[in-house]
This record gives sequence, C-alpha cells and structure tokens, in this order.
Amino acid sequence: MAGPLNRSYTLYKMMRYHHLVLALSLVGAGPLAAQSALPVAAPVDSVSLEGVYRAASVVDSVFVDGLSRHGEIAPGDFGAYLLVRLGVEPFPEDLAWRVHADSAVIYLRGRFADIPEESRRLFGNLLMFVDSTTTLDAEVRMAPAGVALARFRLTRVLINGVAVPEFLLSQVLYSVGRQYPALTETGRDLYLQIPADGRISILPGRVILEQGERP
Repeated sequence: MAGPLNRSYTLYKMMRYHHLVLALSLVGAGPLAAQSALPVAAPVDSVSLEGVYRAASVVDSVFVDGLSRHGEIAPGDFGAYLLVRLGVEPFPEDLAWRVHADSAVIYLRGRFADIPEESRRLFGNLLMFVDSTTTLDAEVRMAPAGVALARFRLTRVLINGVAVPEFLLSQVLYSVGRQYPALTETGRDLYLQIPADGRISILPGRVILEQGERP
C-alpha cells in the first residue's frame, strides 16, 4: 500500500531501516538476458543516511509544504529514500551500495556482504552457493499507477552478472511482501502517495519532483 507524504511520517521513517536493501533487491527478476544491470561507464552515486535527509527535504518542500514547484534529488539520495519508505530498520550507515539513474530506471549495485545477516536468511537456498563477495544488481523502473500514486517496480535481479530465474525468486518475493507491508503482496512493487497533480520523473543522473501550482 502507498504511504502518505507528510513531515512527521518522513522523519519517523528516517530512523527505520535494516533489511531495506533486501526488499528492493528481491522485488522481482525479469526475463532479460544475463548481463550487468548497472552500465559499466555510468556515473554512480552512493546510498547514505545523509542522503535520506537531503531527499526528504526536497520531498517536503515540493509535495508537502508547497514551497517549491520543482525539485531535484541525486540518484543515491532518492534510492536511500525509497529504502526508508519500505519501513525497515535500522539503516546500516556503512552500506556500500551504488546507484545510477537513467530514463525511468534506477540501477543499484552492491554485495551480499552488505545485506544484514538476518535479512540474508530470507534468501534461503539462493545464497547456498555464493560467498560474501558476490555482487547483486537490481533494476528498478517506474510503472503506471493510479492518480496520486507513484509506482516503483524492480524488473531485474542479477547475481554476479547472471539474471536470477523467476522460479527461484518467486517464493522469496512473496516472503518479502509479507514481511514488508509497504510492498505489494507479491513483494514486487513499492507505491508512494503523492499529490494528485504531482509527478516524479527519473532522468539520467537525477530524479525530478514536480508539483502543480496551488491556489
């Protein structure tokens, strides 16, 4: 279900992270051929606790307080903000995940070693044959949603550059969906509530927030 955008909710969620990378990493795996999800030459941005506050400040300014009709957020900051909105806790301050934004898509890359120990158990047998240095790539795309909603759907997951087959992830995805109410039941989609005339656009190197003029 979509979460409301208000300051008290945002500040509360800022302090609630922990299994977050897991939820985004497991939202889905696509049928595309095995290859790295993150473009090799793409400029990347870091996910950090400070980035959550920067992103939340822009969200409040544009969507909550109406102080501005336009705002820009760095890809890493927005990625961190999405992780917070999953409702997991706490956020590991040394999270070594990298983010790149392109047209309507966010790419994330990290290692299994950076996923909290308790979160790894949700992977079950999927981790049986990999070590802590194994890399994981995730591709999150914006998808059609209803009025006053923004939808983010993870369309691909790759382990060491190899796409994970859907049948291996399906059970894990449902487990993630049950554990994180902010996700849909299947564990594939994250919805955010935004103003009816608001818009979120993912562009190369930045995420844009826009709000219609208020009376």
